[in-house]
Amino acid sequence: METLEQRYARQFDRIDLDKSGFLDLGDLARQEEEVVRLAGVAADSPEAEHVAVQMRGGFISLIRLADSNKDAKVSKAEFVAALSQAARDKRFPSVVQERVKFAFDLVDSNHNGAIGSDELASFLARAHSVTDPAKIKVIHEDVKKVAPNGRVMLAEVEKVVADYYLDENGDTELGRALADLAM
Repeated sequence: METLEQRYARQFDRIDLDKSGFLDLGDLARQEEEVVRLAGVAADSPEAEHVAVQMRGGFISLIRLADSNKDAKVSKAEFVAALSQAARDKRFPSVVQERVKFAFDLVDSNHNGAIGSDELASFLARAHSVTDPAKIKVIHEDVKKVAPNGRVMLAEVEKVVADYYLDENGDTELGRALADLAM
């Protein structure tokens, strides 16, 4: 079983897009481009600018949370230490909560305040190339555990992501997918 620290390190590796060992403005720019693509909006549209503004806000919050030596970038050690401290304190870092809301809004394509299984499957196929029927079935089963009616609300997404980050037993396929999306 993966420890929380290993999970945080894996998460860092996923978002350190240039593999420099630091999260910096270059990673932010690449993440903005990727999220705009995943959102399915034109790169020069007002919607793309909204995505970029949200991404920048979350990134600045992440730097404030984790940048212990104040060099305007976050090392893997700083990232793991900040999230580990949050887990010990049993608090969901506000930076992650902000990103969860933002991610929820991206997946909720019909903007009805709930994520249906079809919306989640569609987004996972675009975002993570998850097309394996067995993996999709596991994710749908995870959805039914947190939302028996098959419609996941923001509070349920927050709980799944919080469990993923704060509880070593919270590593589910759904938790991993949503946590990846939130960071």
